[in-house]
Amino acid sequence: MQIDVLEEPDCRVARLHGNLDEDAREAFASQLHPLIDAGTPVLLLDLADCPRVTSSGIGQLVMLVSRANTKGGRVILAAMTP
Repeated sequence: MQIDVLEEPDCRVARLHGNLDEDAREAFASQLHPLIDAGTPVLLLDLADCPRVTSSGIGQLVMLVSRANTKGGRVILAAMTP
């Protein structure tokens, strides 16, 4: 999985590219969790380029949202495909 992070005025946008599955764990740990830990108030995840989301990927999203809630931040999911 590749993650591109953009700084916007009101939030950070993370564009995810590739399948959101077990292999995404390392990318989440190295790129997204530090954003939450640094106090990013709003993190928008653009999932338009994620053709497949597995149960492991959903677990990664749940952990990220839980971490953000604990730190007083928000995670917004955008452009999910059915």
